[in-house]
Amino acid sequence: MTAISPPDDSLYAALTPREFDVMHYVAVGTPNKVIAAELGVSQRTIEAHRARIFQKMRVRNAVELARCVLQRPPESLSPPLSRHVPAHRSCKGQMILRS
Repeated sequence: MTAISPPDDSLYAALTPREFDVMHYVAVGTPNKVIAAELGVSQRTIEAHRARIFQKMRVRNAVELARCVLQRPPESLSPPLSRHVPAHRSCKGQMILRS
């Protein structure tokens, strides 16, 4: 199994604001259909966003994306991720609580 390195800030900077929002929903396991309904777009649009996010973040699936986001959260957590993720373990295994 290959270790997934935490993303650097340039990977987050490459995302559009909409991709950033979609990334948070995907990272917490929200289905495409639900993301589409909440954002008011088609399911196909979400699928296209996911594909671009995976490419830009250099991951192959949603599990790798979630692991990257949790290992090194972006500077500004938007409500979708911060609402669903009250705490996570740092790369060294220490529990980090979110306020």
